[in-house]
Amino acid sequence: MDRRTGVKIFILAVVFCGFFLSSCSSDSVKESVSRFVKAPDFTLKDLSGASVSLSDFSGKKGVFVIFTTTWCPHCVTVIPDLKKIYNSHKDKNLQMLAVYINETNSNVSEFKSKHSITYKILLDSEATVASLYDVKGVPTFVLVDKNGLIRYKGYDIPKDTIEQIAGE
Repeated sequence: MDRRTGVKIFILAVVFCGFFLSSCSSDSVKESVSRFVKAPDFTLKDLSGASVSLSDFSGKKGVFVIFTTTWCPHCVTVIPDLKKIYNSHKDKNLQMLAVYINETNSNVSEFKSKHSITYKILLDSEATVASLYDVKGVPTFVLVDKNGLIRYKGYDIPKDTIEQIAGE
């Protein structure tokens, strides 16, 4: 490869990485959430086959939605933190919904058992809800207040915002 070709490839790589990082940065996520947009409603099945809708909790509780998978190593490492959040807020004004993307019921059921997960699990087997929420990677955390407004969307667990929502 000659020097010009190498320089062109380098410039394209820098432009691509810059575009990718800017579209995934938490600043761009926080900017879109700073206006508190209405969370799109969805209905998914839980592991027992019952339908659960985001709107089931409207006016009653905030909802902490975790978009995740069984094969993501980081998703597994946050499970202990999610269990703590669930256990400390399950009797308060916060509902947790773990949405497993492109997964089968049997695979997620086995995973749930292996990791002793007690919070609500939903299956987004065709990634329609993940697409609706523009999920770019997992885990993605979305915090919806009891009025149905998205108060946070990002890649870190929003512990302070959870406390605010759970206290409302």
